[in-house]
Amino acid sequence: MKVYEINVTGVFSTGTIVKNIQRRLLDKGDECRFAFGHGGKEDENSFALSGIWRQRLDIRAERVFGRGGLFYKGKTRKLIRDIKEFSPDIIHLHNLHGNYLDLKKLLKFLAEYDRPVILTLHDCWAFTGGCTHFTENECYKWETECNDCAYKTRYFVNRILPKENKEFNAKKKLFGAIKNLTVTTVSEWLKNTAERSFFKERPIVTVYNGIDTNVFKKQNCDELRNELGLNGKKVVLGVASTWTERKGLSKWKELSENIPDGYKIVLVGLNKEQTESFNGNVIALPRVKETNELVLLYNLTDVYVNLSLEETFGLPTAEALSCGTPAIVLNSTACPEVVDKNTGIVLEKYSPEALIDAVRHLANRKAEISDYCVKRVKDCFSVGRMVESYCDLYDSVLSKNDK
Repeated sequence: MKVYEINVTGVFSTGTIVKNIQRRLLDKGDECRFAFGHGGKEDENSFALSGIWRQRLDIRAERVFGRGGLFYKGKTRKLIRDIKEFSPDIIHLHNLHGNYLDLKKLLKFLAEYDRPVILTLHDCWAFTGGCTHFTENECYKWETECNDCAYKTRYFVNRILPKENKEFNAKKKLFGAIKNLTVTTVSEWLKNTAERSFFKERPIVTVYNGIDTNVFKKQNCDELRNELGLNGKKVVLGVASTWTERKGLSKWKELSENIPDGYKIVLVGLNKEQTESFNGNVIALPRVKETNELVLLYNLTDVYVNLSLEETFGLPTAEALSCGTPAIVLNSTACPEVVDKNTGIVLEKYSPEALIDAVRHLANRKAEISDYCVKRVKDCFSVGRMVESYCDLYDSVLSKNDK
């Protein structure tokens, strides 16, 4: 079997997911080629389409003209030549946004190439006029046609010519022209959402993201706990690559102002301005680049808290569970799918009082339920389970294609 994977990045969450799929396929004796936009390392089976400067130019062009990919026509032609030369049995698309290719040119080619295509939705961008999320503004125009975007302040603030309607209709037409298209989602919530979009006539399958339980596991963290001055404290952790209101930033400020004595909050990913806005109950850390440091932070934590309103899966929550740390999430989007009654608490309705009660309850039970947390990830969200699900899907799609 020969599989061609395409994603915006070769690192971070989605890049790691693709690399895990590629590694498994190669270990099985299959062939797998991986083209990514930027980040990551090139090797004989992987190559980058973009550089940081070209990407920045394309972002500026998109803000003016309402369309990305203007600086990637040549790179996309190179990608298409590489696909033809590799001659894959299946083409697996992941995140196609992020200013690294000419989407129109690629999707037109795939419609003509007539090989099975799998599209994994890691967010909602593929079926909207440009938004990756919509829950906060309760906007459901994508169910019919995007126009007058309520998210202009987030996604189109610098565009001179916003064209969400044109982008929506272009995606609908381009994806619609691919005859053999299977859609996968990273949660049941996202599957149910996609089934209300223009993908509703396509096969849609959920494959949960996978956690490497050989990396995210229980470890001794006494040295880091001592270094951060957390001895004798109950630790509450939050992690984000970028902190925004959608990630619950104001709720964290409320928690910091009301956290009981004996507790300390650790927030990873805050910028300088955000750090200065918090009181002394918070230890602010920059974005963690080394995975092992993040693993140690999960281990020294008594309760992991995810106050995000919009998650298509919630990878850090699952990573925390894999390290034996229980979690608190809001009953919103895919967040409740990650934890269960044995591994955390789902807040049906947020209030500062309800959150503090939940924090106290779980912080005193970590030792009791830690093994359940680890088991849940191994049973439901392991890398092995994810990769095998994708491999089974490849086999299923190819067997149907042969008939």
